[in-house]
Amino acid sequence: MNEHEFQQQLEQFKKRVIPQEVYIYDKESNSTVPVPIKELEIKDSQELEFIYDETVRKAWNPDEQEWYFSIVDVCQVLTDSENPKNYWNMLKSRLAKEGNETYTNCVRLKLKASDGKMRFTDCANTAQLLRITCRISPFKAYSIFIVPFT
Repeated sequence: MNEHEFQQQLEQFKKRVIPQEVYIYDKESNSTVPVPIKELEIKDSQELEFIYDETVRKAWNPDEQEWYFSIVDVCQVLTDSENPKNYWNMLKSRLAKEGNETYTNCVRLKLKASDGKMRFTDCANTAQLLRITCRISPFKAYSIFIVPFT
């Protein structure tokens, strides 16, 4: 394989593995829209790492200057559940029975699903997510949200 072929394969690999866009909430359409990462003003490597990490789907809300994260993805990371959607649905019903309204403040945003289609999913900002993750796994929530900032 010559250098040119190698570079072509490398570019194809990057397109498959590295996300090419980030989702931003659009107030006019009340939905998320893809924005090419190349168009973003990225300030440092840590911000770039955060954007490229697809473990948890996320969308930026420019009006509120906040990220919103897929709660189902967070459930998957924290619990290693085989069905994180069911886990989140059960947790929502438990919270409702207890009178805890944390989940009612969540928003449903369209994010790209594993099948490549845009689907609505429950999303939470950082403060809401902290409350939810403390209910799922307090020790893991502590290590994710508190330890890195100390």
